[in-house]
Amino acid sequence: MHMEDKTINKLKSLFKNYSFIAKVVYQSNKWVFIVAIFSTLALGIIPALQSLSFKNIIAIAERSFKSEANYTPYSALLLYIISYICILIFKDLILDCRIVIYRMVGLSLTYNIQTKIIEKLRDIEYYMFYRPSFQNLYSLVLRSSDNEPLNIIYSTLFILSMSINLISFISIIACFNIWILLLLTITFLPSVIIKFKIQKENVKVWDQQAQNNRFMNYYFGLLTEKDSIKEVREYGLYGYFNQKRYKKYEKNLSVWQNFSKREFKQTSLSQLTSKVGILISILWLIFKVLKHQFNIADLVFYGEIILSIQDIYTELTDNIASHYTSMLFMNKFFEFIQIDRNIKCGSLVPKKDSHIIEFRNVWFKYEGRDKYALQNINCKIETGDRVCIVGQNGCGKTTLIGLILRVYDPTKGEILLDGISIKEYNMVEYRKLFCEINQDYIKYMLPINECIALGNINNISDSREIKAAAKRATADKFIDELKQGYNTSLTRFFNDDGVELSGGQWQKLSIARVFFSNADILIFDEPTSALDPESEAKIYKEIEKEEKDKIKIFISHRMYSSKGATKIIMMADGKVLDIGDHNELMMKNKEYQNIFNAQAERYANS
Repeated sequence: MHMEDKTINKLKSLFKNYSFIAKVVYQSNKWVFIVAIFSTLALGIIPALQSLSFKNIIAIAERSFKSEANYTPYSALLLYIISYICILIFKDLILDCRIVIYRMVGLSLTYNIQTKIIEKLRDIEYYMFYRPSFQNLYSLVLRSSDNEPLNIIYSTLFILSMSINLISFISIIACFNIWILLLLTITFLPSVIIKFKIQKENVKVWDQQAQNNRFMNYYFGLLTEKDSIKEVREYGLYGYFNQKRYKKYEKNLSVWQNFSKREFKQTSLSQLTSKVGILISILWLIFKVLKHQFNIADLVFYGEIILSIQDIYTELTDNIASHYTSMLFMNKFFEFIQIDRNIKCGSLVPKKDSHIIEFRNVWFKYEGRDKYALQNINCKIETGDRVCIVGQNGCGKTTLIGLILRVYDPTKGEILLDGISIKEYNMVEYRKLFCEINQDYIKYMLPINECIALGNINNISDSREIKAAAKRATADKFIDELKQGYNTSLTRFFNDDGVELSGGQWQKLSIARVFFSNADILIFDEPTSALDPESEAKIYKEIEKEEKDKIKIFISHRMYSSKGATKIIMMADGKVLDIGDHNELMMKNKEYQNIFNAQAERYANS
């Protein structure tokens, strides 16, 4: 019963894969889908018609040669020759058409599969990226998403046409001599079984080597990517990382060498048995011709069919084996997109008005860790507040923001927005409330105006507001000096006329993005870490001017930025030590006072 269930599940999985592929192809272009099916059927039937036409040509020629009256039916011969030529021309046209069809269908399937991957990544919990098992699956799906869909289309249509071809040839041989058919099938069966077994092992090896391959790609990236190559050069790390990459390569090579040896031994033996079947069949045909039981046309026709069946068996088996690998990719793809969401959400839409964010007895620890990153957090943040979260590195500041943004969910306790658990809100609508800039801001390779407009993409054409946001972030000065101004492409990755910005200039653009945003809650995580003091002071003044109907949350190691905050949350070891404004904390919190004074002295002496 267990084996039956396993077989049924495999068939269901196969049906699901084919249904998905057919649906995607049909929806992308139904005429392409129809032509693909027609060309596949035609290519399955044509070889049999081609062989039959050629047999008739030889048969007429042979009869004419043996005829005592020296009579040749030229009209019939000409008809078969023309038919044969037409079949060849039609076959070539179909083959040319098939190349175009495969490309179009493959592109459609690739695009749709990658779209599904993007949609899944949009909703998947961020902590999943820290799981090696997820990374192995993710890297396998991502690596295969570019080429496997095209392989699936090619192998599916090829297998279908070759199967029709095989059925037509088998029918001819079955009518001719059933024993020849049985002999060819039996002698080729070991090859089929072994190739499937080899492909199954091949997929297992790829799965086992997934993490090793990720290491190799990581080291390769360090040695080749623009962001890391500078430091690698400066520290002379080429040899070190190349050696680590080579060790992973050696491990990979050893595994694949062992696999290849097993593959060669098994396939060589199976190929030998299949050739025995062909040899016996051809010898039997020759014997019949010598005994005058068959004519030359029969020898050519059935000999060609026998050799063709052998070729079809080989090609079909190879493609089915390759197709099996591609279908396993589809299984991995469906496994990926069916990963359950642990962060659940409701359907409520937050009101566009004043807000209160409240932490009630919130505890949180990262997956796989015993120690809590946050412990019993209780605090409120309201519209109009300019909140500064301060504390030493590792005290839980960024984790607190991650919980507000629902990057994670609390291990214990709850977070409320306007008196309702944030789990009750629609995730997409909830996140529209926020605009965040952090120290790991993205350097978008876009024109400057688009880079700023990403803060509120619906207003991307509002050039006046884009310029106003740039001015508030003090980015307007360097932008105006550029030849193409706000239309300047960032980086030279795609455009030779692009510009490379400094760290501070990039940070100004990311701050401008926040100013351009119409979000109700603005989050600044080390927003001015790359800026000079003058620019930093100007930007903080602009932030203070921000509308009173917003919540502004700051994380900064520069304590003097907390002076203008209406509420300071002092944290240490995952706990809230104290809450108050600057003057209150300077009066009652010795730790805050010590940290602030130490930094004030450093700034004064610098």
